[in-house]
Amino acid sequence: MTDNIGSVSLLIQSLRSGDSAAQQEIWMRYLPRLRVLARRRLKDSPQTVADEDDVVIQAYWTILRRLQNGEYGDLQNRQQLWRLLSSATCHKAVSQIRFMTRKKRGSVQHVCAESVSAEGNVAEEFELAELICGLLEALPDDEARRICVLRLDGNSVSEIAENIQRSVPTVERRLRLIRQIFASEIGPSADA
Repeated sequence: MTDNIGSVSLLIQSLRSGDSAAQQEIWMRYLPRLRVLARRRLKDSPQTVADEDDVVIQAYWTILRRLQNGEYGDLQNRQQLWRLLSSATCHKAVSQIRFMTRKKRGSVQHVCAESVSAEGNVAEEFELAELICGLLEALPDDEARRICVLRLDGNSVSEIAENIQRSVPTVERRLRLIRQIFASEIGPSADA
């Protein structure tokens, strides 16, 4: 990239239009600093669901989605972008700590980062991570997210019910609701 094309101000404009090259360029520029920030925030927290990479991915895609939806109209330069990304990263880290320190929180495996393959190009990884995180964010509450993750981890309905201390019919009802939400988010193929 030339200096002109590599300008963060120009990249911000490209991000607004969904330019995948700009997404990757911004990601590569800010990832190391955002990882350090997230690692510091998560330093003493349980690491059973998300690590700093999960937090950074969630923060980045949240900002990117909002930017493409017309929010942050006054975002113009690298300093503003850094403040926005760092603030979102800190917020996601705090949310992660709160989620993991609640009572009755069981062990759930990495969701977003583990769902993305270690191979493949960055754009595909972003797309998959965004889809997974977006679907989880579309669920109405933490319990629904936990049920979803436990089901994706291969647990049976009765194992999930025991894990979250709910009845089997309650878990079945929540799974139907999750399927309906996913179907509305990505279409009828969600039932598969």
